[in-house]
Amino acid sequence: MSLTLIDGLREARSLLPFSGSTEYALTSYLCDVNTVLSLVGKEHNATIRSVLVNRLQGKALKAIDTLVVPTWEQIIAKLREEFGVKESFLGLRNQAMNVVTLSVEELHHKLSEILNLMNTKYSLNPENNAMFSPDINQTLIFEIYLNSLSLNIKTLLIQNNIATISGE
Repeated sequence: MSLTLIDGLREARSLLPFSGSTEYALTSYLCDVNTVLSLVGKEHNATIRSVLVNRLQGKALKAIDTLVVPTWEQIIAKLREEFGVKESFLGLRNQAMNVVTLSVEELHHKLSEILNLMNTKYSLNPENNAMFSPDINQTLIFEIYLNSLSLNIKTLLIQNNIATISGE
């Protein structure tokens, strides 16, 4: 059952504005947008989309202002281009493999950041390449993490069945 137009408008207006800042990530905004759009009937999508576009502010609004009479797909593509992860998957992998740190905590932090970028890039890419799925990214980063640790710490992780950088 779909929401009425009034309820859909209320939901769309309740979303946080997206300005392109790091406080409200593009992935979160797009997830919220897709949720609202999925809750209303297709006949109301154009109306809801216009409200959602009005939730753009700052850098995000400036980015789409460059488009001449954009379609919804062009708006989303422009937001992905401007606020998505710019590095390639291979570039991110190389960054992970070349992390130089002084401590285990610093290594963990840097690799976690790179993993987050890889997974964000995957979620924003409409042609999701299965080779870079979050599970594969997690495995890759954890292998790099293990190979960077001393034998004692590596042994502790393996003995405690820790198989991800998040400790799960």
